[in-house]
Amino acid sequence: MSLSNTIKTLQSNIPANEEQAQKFLDSLSQETQKQLIAAIYIGREHIHSTVMREDMELDRSYTDNILKEDYARIVYEKAGSLDLYFRKLEECAKNSNFDIEEI
Repeated sequence: MSLSNTIKTLQSNIPANEEQAQKFLDSLSQETQKQLIAAIYIGREHIHSTVMREDMELDRSYTDNILKEDYARIVYEKAGSLDLYFRKLEECAKNSNFDIEEI
């Protein structure tokens, strides 16, 4: 599944708990899971931006320090902000001609 489709699926099915977040993540490849976590954090880092920042990594290596075991907790804990993070990521990517599939 592409990152764009993964984001849309997650936005329409925000997990109510960590178990649901893990179930969603389990349906994704490890690569897509890494992209999703990076997309969350990159989107968060762009809340006050309108274009992609040039002073940071814009790929999944941005979150290499995060353990896979923490992914479900992160998705669940950030559930209330996911829509904002993803909207900012998409806005900045569009304004910068950046393909989010490259994350």
